[in-house]
Amino acid sequence: MVARKPATQIIVRLLASALGIPVVTGLGSVRPPRFVRVDRVGGPMVNRAIDGPHFSFDCWDAGDAEGLAYAVYSALRSAEGSYIDYPGGRAWITRVEEVGGPAHQPHPDIPEQDRWVLTLRVGIAVDS
Repeated sequence: MVARKPATQIIVRLLASALGIPVVTGLGSVRPPRFVRVDRVGGPMVNRAIDGPHFSFDCWDAGDAEGLAYAVYSALRSAEGSYIDYPGGRAWITRVEEVGGPAHQPHPDIPEQDRWVLTLRVGIAVDS
């Protein structure tokens, strides 16, 4: 049986380390001025060895959310071919592909922060 890695946990850890800002999986009532929200929105096993999760990244910033979206993409592309340590193991990032975005999606109820979103597929080796 093939065991998938905790993909969301791996990506949160990778981005928090690379960007030096909060990277979260949910939205609370109190938000930092600059942060990224990560959500796995699907993605199949590519083959017996590679999981291919699709992630949506909501990039929030009062000043430059678009720049933050590009920083997320750059950090993930830079991780291709690298191991990422996480509690309980390590994961090999095999590739990063753009699925959608970056796109400007301001939130109507949160005018004090701008939001840009992008969707990426990240290949994660399951038996590394």
